[in-house]
Amino acid sequence: MARLLSFLAIFLMPFIASSADAAGSLSPVLGGSGGDAFVTSCSDDEVMVGVRVRSDAWLDSVAPRCVRVSTAGVWQGTVRTLAIAGGNGGLPGHSRLSPQLRC
Repeated sequence: MARLLSFLAIFLMPFIASSADAAGSLSPVLGGSGGDAFVTSCSDDEVMVGVRVRSDAWLDSVAPRCVRVSTAGVWQGTVRTLAIAGGNGGLPGHSRLSPQLRC
């Protein structure tokens, strides 16, 4: 579990920024020889606030979680989970920022 949390911290760091700062940024390709690279993004009026994952010894899949925010940085509406990239192995899990945090 600690290894998964460390990976998620590294994975999420490029995305924890305002949507204007993060527009067009890509994280580096990580992992072993299995799987494929993928590109996904929240809508222009959303920010990434977490991920849904499947993992065991390795991270098997990841799905970004997005929410709209006001100009004051307050979450609006419900968090939505984007399409999963990866396989069906491992166990389900998720990580999400607190709605009290300002984006």
